[in-house]
Amino acid sequence: MPNTEGTNGMTASLLSKEIQIVLLSAGGEANDAAIRALWDDDVSAMKLQFLAQWERATLVLWRRLRKIDGLLSNYAGAADLEKAARVWEFKLLHLESRLFQLADLMTTAGIPMMPLKGSGLAYTVYSAFTDRPMNDLDLLIPPDRAMEAWNLTREKKWTWDADAFPLEKYALHHHLPPLKDSSGSGVRVEIHTDLCLPNSPFNMPVTDVWETSRTIDANGHSMVVPSKAYQMLYTCIHFAWMHAMEDKAWLSFLDIAAYVQHGGVDWDEFTGLAFATRADTCAYWTLRLAQSLSKIPVPSRVLLKLKPPLPESVLLRLERHYSMTMFPTDKYCPSVWLNDKLFRVGLNRGKHVVEMHEFVSPDAGTADEAQAKAPGFWTLLKNHLVSWKRWARYARMTLIGGRP
Repeated sequence: MPNTEGTNGMTASLLSKEIQIVLLSAGGEANDAAIRALWDDDVSAMKLQFLAQWERATLVLWRRLRKIDGLLSNYAGAADLEKAARVWEFKLLHLESRLFQLADLMTTAGIPMMPLKGSGLAYTVYSAFTDRPMNDLDLLIPPDRAMEAWNLTREKKWTWDADAFPLEKYALHHHLPPLKDSSGSGVRVEIHTDLCLPNSPFNMPVTDVWETSRTIDANGHSMVVPSKAYQMLYTCIHFAWMHAMEDKAWLSFLDIAAYVQHGGVDWDEFTGLAFATRADTCAYWTLRLAQSLSKIPVPSRVLLKLKPPLPESVLLRLERHYSMTMFPTDKYCPSVWLNDKLFRVGLNRGKHVVEMHEFVSPDAGTADEAQAKAPGFWTLLKNHLVSWKRWARYARMTLIGGRP
């Protein structure tokens, strides 16, 4: 695969130092020297802690920084960062205990339970539950037992806000209304019947996920987990498709690093599954961005095999664009319309056309309400003319890689 700016760090340099440090923390000890090279008095304690909290990276970031000799000795935000990290550690330990309660509950009821995303990965590619930050528990249950599992969960001090999440709005959704921990921890549990929304373009029958799953023992509690290939692919789909590469970047790259460093990835099995499920472009962009921004050592042959049929010059500029839309402090694209179009360019492939926003979230308003709130053509044109400096900066960064 030809060398790109993404693989030698130039794309990452378009982002603020604080974002670069947070992203590098996902790669573990191998990135310590790169973090030290970025660390200076210009690093904002407030911005770093905000980004860490936004990305749920606080605990992992603090653990990483304190292992780099002398890095935190004169850092103004060290005490606050440690305090926030301790809160996260306590929260995750509480969440793990609640997961164990649910695992035992489902086992007693004879209901198969498959933890998804963080809660599933914690026992397969991480050393400990607290190594993988999360706010919620996502549990996959066979569709014919999902409502039973949801009602049983409510009996174990998980509460349902029927006004905010009416049951009828979830009739066509891939999970039932979320339940909130009544102890006041702020965490939620979602009972899933499928991995993806009903309109997703992926060929991923949930029956295949169950058939290739395996049962594990998690500290004495029995759980079913997806195969590692499905787990890794779902990480890619969740980031690239469900969050449109605009959120959950750090968590996704942390997971990719865990797969690569500890998960024993069978790359041939993974790429084969990616193509079979039509998720190859999701896999490509997640892996490429993880390599580019967090220095995760993804094999070049894997990226070459997954690479969309676009010139490298286009892929490089898409990489820059996606990198500049991931974080709330460094969003440089001035146009929602352009952002959507470039998302489609990167993820579309052949006849498998990505159609975004066909499925209306249960939390969203109606299409008519959204249309009524949308600004008209002349208002949009006026706004863009006023923001010409933003357009000039964005064009310089994406087209030639100029620093902001």
